[in-house]
Amino acid sequence: MKKFLLLLLCFITTCPIFCQVDDKKEHELLIVALDIRSRVATYWSASSISNSISSILANNNVKPDYVSGVLYGIEEGAPTPTGFSKLKVEPKSVRNSCVGVLETLYSQIPYGKFYSITSFAKPYSLMALKGKHNTNRTFMVIITDGVYNGNDDYYGEASYVKNKFTEKGKNQFKREIKSVQTNYFCQYIDQRPINGGYIQLYEFIPLQQYFALESVLSFPHDIVAERKKGKYQIKFPIVGVKNDDYKIERLQVTVSSGNGDVIFKEEVTPDKELTINIPNDKVYGVDSHANIEIKAWVKLCDGIYNNTVLHPEGSKLQGAEGLSRIISIELEQDAKILGIIPLPDFLFYMSFWTSSQTTAANSWAWILIFIAIAAIVYIIYKSNIYKPNTKEIKI
Repeated sequence: MKKFLLLLLCFITTCPIFCQVDDKKEHELLIVALDIRSRVATYWSASSISNSISSILANNNVKPDYVSGVLYGIEEGAPTPTGFSKLKVEPKSVRNSCVGVLETLYSQIPYGKFYSITSFAKPYSLMALKGKHNTNRTFMVIITDGVYNGNDDYYGEASYVKNKFTEKGKNQFKREIKSVQTNYFCQYIDQRPINGGYIQLYEFIPLQQYFALESVLSFPHDIVAERKKGKYQIKFPIVGVKNDDYKIERLQVTVSSGNGDVIFKEEVTPDKELTINIPNDKVYGVDSHANIEIKAWVKLCDGIYNNTVLHPEGSKLQGAEGLSRIISIELEQDAKILGIIPLPDFLFYMSFWTSSQTTAANSWAWILIFIAIAAIVYIIYKSNIYKPNTKEIKI
């Protein structure tokens, strides 16, 4: 019996149906990018650098869920920037520190002569994670000597080093870095000095301020809830719009009353029609209305990173305002009997022959007309019955 209860407990705690998703939680990915010319073993301690990383993250309220590791730098004589940043540690759940990531990165630093080209580090280290792990926010820690090869302009720095990229290589890095800059704003956050270098913290913010949900979904913006017996009912079709730049990861529809009571909340998929019932008692009284809210979590298919999922609770620059829509639901007016009397609930309930309030109102109109005609006929009939006067009766 104890074994059975233990197995049942394990099933309940691991089964997704019992898990609640925090809709406001934004998942964060941290990329640790290490300068390939670094000498961690000689004068940089992995543990001390890890402590500095933890400090800079804590001070800026960055709490990554996953961490990955990248080595960046270009070998002397390379004709193109291909392979400038190499992913060495796949995204994994964050433990207590980044010591393991740093040790792995250092152990894989190759021999040879390399150039850092620091201005390349941020865009190419981001691209090294292409399609590896979905995340809402991407942070990057760069561990470097902080010295630019000539200046902090990527084209000028590339020209300064002795690589002498070919024309093809120059066109390649200009095209690839421009693609990153077009899609993301690399925001500098903070910096910490270490022995012989710096730890710098950045965030890559997707430039999606003008994103609109209608670019990926088609749905009605004018909604009238049909009156039913004891409830109102809406038909809400949601159709996906083909858009190669975006992919819907999650879609949530919520219906709430005027006072905020949640009536319906469900994860849905596009290309279906929802039928949602709203009980009468949720929309009667002072707050006699309801709202429907659509929230979407949309993956940005930018072709360079392909990991960012835009979050409806994120920043304005990230497109949060366009990821949700709140639409007011209009309640269908009560059908009127004879065009005058609103159909009361009890008569609607008594209309066992139909579920349409219009048909019910018309039926009761005919019933009332029939009763009225019957009453008139009865009155006329009663008034025309001959009743002889007793004085007129002679025996």
